[in-house]
Amino acid sequence: MKIDVITTKKEFEAIRERWGALLANSGGNIFQTWEWQWSWWKYYARDKKLYILVATEKDLVGIAPFCLSKSYYGLPIKVLSLLGTGPSDYGGFIVLPEKKERFIEELLKHLSTTYVNWDVVDLQQLPEDLPYVDLFKSLIKGSGFGEVGLFQDDSLTLSLPSNWDELAGTLSKKFRHNLSYCSRRIFKEHKVDIYNLNERADDVVFGMNVLFNLHQKRWRARKLPGLFWSKRYRAFHSDIASHFYKKGWLALYLLKLDDEAAASLYGFEYDGRFYYYLGGFDPRWEHLSIGTFLTGEAIRDSIAKKFSYFDFLRGGEKYKLKWRAVSHKNMRFLICKENGCLKTAVLPPRLAMQLLDCETEVLRKAKNKLRKV
Repeated sequence: MKIDVITTKKEFEAIRERWGALLANSGGNIFQTWEWQWSWWKYYARDKKLYILVATEKDLVGIAPFCLSKSYYGLPIKVLSLLGTGPSDYGGFIVLPEKKERFIEELLKHLSTTYVNWDVVDLQQLPEDLPYVDLFKSLIKGSGFGEVGLFQDDSLTLSLPSNWDELAGTLSKKFRHNLSYCSRRIFKEHKVDIYNLNERADDVVFGMNVLFNLHQKRWRARKLPGLFWSKRYRAFHSDIASHFYKKGWLALYLLKLDDEAAASLYGFEYDGRFYYYLGGFDPRWEHLSIGTFLTGEAIRDSIAKKFSYFDFLRGGEKYKLKWRAVSHKNMRFLICKENGCLKTAVLPPRLAMQLLDCETEVLRKAKNKLRKV
């Protein structure tokens, strides 16, 4: 197995087709698509350097999509992290199942001998049930590296049955009643239009602007900034929507009541799974539980399309549990060299790891407080 390094944008662009073919054969997720990673690099590269490791055995068998940062929140820590870190709900490597052990062995060997100076390898949002996570942890122990595994987030997923009635039968009596009551009231009292704006470029642009507006309205009503206050974040997701609609992966629901935009739901459809990324609604309609209503419509569509899962992604919000979604853990792995301080390091790697460990705890506490708002 040969490991090569992609360090230029031109090389990154050239690997697009091979990347997609490998992902299709490895069972990866939407956040590992070339399109997602490319858009992330476009908007979040800043002073980072590409350092994508690609493994080949005649054909491409594995990708570790890294980038290297010179500092971390102003601290003198050189961090090798995954492309997509931050906006991505799931991280990880892309590797053929039958090649995972050899790939990880070669990856660790490369990291131990590379001329690139790094203090910490930071792997965020790795689903605990990834097929190579346990293997990765066991191989780390004998590789000359120090490793810390941290719980980072809960991620909730609903396994979809063959029909809506079967799903409804698993819901609590109270939640099932509320769903039925709100639905009847919405259709009785208002003109209702539901769209999935994912077929024309103009509709996608319009739908994303509506999403931004409704999401911000909801959070400003709670005296909070909302995620789309950032121009960069809006631009990144507009770019994602443009890429994904062309690939048939975009879901962009719009609920209109009496010809007014009332709620929006933004997600992705990929490999038999619906990913619910973000939503928004006008607080004026909150008494009708329109967010829950629109989520129900997206779930109905997913069942009709024979999807296996409806993924609510990161966050243990209570509304997800009402749908009987099951929680899984996302982990953060921090790796450093056991033999102490690198010659060029300003901070000892162990201290750098402790600082990143503290960051994980602070961010988790902050997220939990926001979910209670």
